[in-house]
Amino acid sequence: MSKMVQEWLKIARTELNTAKVLSSLGIEHANIVLFLSQQVAEKSIKAYLVFLRKKIKKTHDINELTRDINVHDDSLKNLLDGAHFLTQYAAKFRYPQLVEQNLTGEEVSKALKIAEDVYKNILQKINE
Repeated sequence: MSKMVQEWLKIARTELNTAKVLSSLGIEHANIVLFLSQQVAEKSIKAYLVFLRKKIKKTHDINELTRDINVHDDSLKNLLDGAHFLTQYAAKFRYPQLVEQNLTGEEVSKALKIAEDVYKNILQKINE
């Protein structure tokens, strides 16, 4: 595994662990947990793209990032397709006018689970 792949995965793992801790502290941290969930998926995907020697596009759009992976590795397609909805959290909570006040624990749990699944499955693929 290259140093760059390791760096992407290290950041993703740190953000995943941070999101888990914040999630356990209550719904008042939901916006940050959702943002970090998107970041975990994005950075895990970028690690896999580097591993595949693909060019990384400068985007936070998970759908855009996964196109090259879906062409190369169909086994991740369903998981990555399910992660597309995380894209909305890349910018949503960075600007006051976009912050939602009615976030649910269910939404946070779903996003965190998908982020963790993306991270773990990509890590497994890289280590095969």
